[in-house]
Amino acid sequence: MKRSDRLPDYLIDRIARHALLLTKLQPTSNKEANAQRLLRKEIKKLLTYKQNKDG
Repeated sequence: MKRSDRLPDYLIDRIARHALLLTKLQPTSNKEANAQRLLRKEIKKLLTYKQNKDG
């Protein structure tokens, strides 16, 4: 990944904060529950990336 392709830290924090709010909503269907589960996994990956990048 090129340096210019990396997300800035403030954007990672914003995405994670907003996505976590979405995952706290009660799912109304099995499809929504699966989507929330996948979203939580992606948030974890994004935050891990940020932590590893910082060193």
